[in-house]
Amino acid sequence: FAVTKLESKIEHTSTGWQTDAFVNVLAKSMAFKVSKGSFIKGKRVKGTLGVKYSIADNRITIVTKKLGIGKDKFDIKAYFNLGKKNSLFGLDINTEILWNDAAHLLDAHIYKILSNFDIKKPIKVNCKINGDTSVEGDPKIVVKAIIKDNELVVPDGVITDCNFLGEYNNTFKKGLGTSDENSAVVITNLTGKYRTIPISIPNGMIYNLTVPNATGTFKSKFEVKKLNQFINPSIFTFSEGIANVNFKYNVNIIDLRINKPLFSGDLKVTNASLNYIPKNLVFKNTDLLLRFTEDALIIDN
Repeated sequence: FAVTKLESKIEHTSTGWQTDAFVNVLAKSMAFKVSKGSFIKGKRVKGTLGVKYSIADNRITIVTKKLGIGKDKFDIKAYFNLGKKNSLFGLDINTEILWNDAAHLLDAHIYKILSNFDIKKPIKVNCKINGDTSVEGDPKIVVKAIIKDNELVVPDGVITDCNFLGEYNNTFKKGLGTSDENSAVVITNLTGKYRTIPISIPNGMIYNLTVPNATGTFKSKFEVKKLNQFINPSIFTFSEGIANVNFKYNVNIIDLRINKPLFSGDLKVTNASLNYIPKNLVFKNTDLLLRFTEDALIIDN
């Protein structure tokens, strides 16, 4: 850190000491593992820290409200144990921030992933970091975000009217440590519209950020004529009917693109009317059930 200003007056007590420290510094590097890059690199950190030291606990606690990091504000609670046999630490961070601004605060390898997505309006985020200063490696990091009435930009398009709960955990499976390989992004109760078609993912997960695998459940119910925007109009057009989709999916992700997708579930179409343009054939009140299994596609009508 390059220190522009640091002011503090320490008050000593019988139980320890306390102070309100005003800081104005430029973050040059802050990292748990330097090889992965630095957090908040090049960002100015400015605000007042309420710092207390307890003799009995041999612990420093820090509380700050609206700490400026770059152009955003953060509420932070932290503790640092100073004992030789107890060097645990923890941070609890809360903010409301734009996706792109948050991505710029993270290290380079995380930013590279997040920069392929965007969320247009600010989101509420809580981040908990827990670790041990005497142990090498990354601390446990859990990030939870609430996305409400927002717009989610993904590589293949935009999901409007988007709502979901998101969680990142770098220690997803117990006993496997903290790593990209044991990291997961969990999506709960996602709803939204993709090109006017309502979609729902009650539960979804991407596990292993080194070789990502996505699993979950996808549901949708919509008027069949909304499919016309995806279909060559010189072949098919739909005018009536309802489609009901209920899929489970398991796909590999390579360079943020779906690879080797596996789907199981049903696509049910009822009372559909369609026109097969090359032969000028019109089908009305058509029912169709497509059953997808891991081994086959079964068509019932």
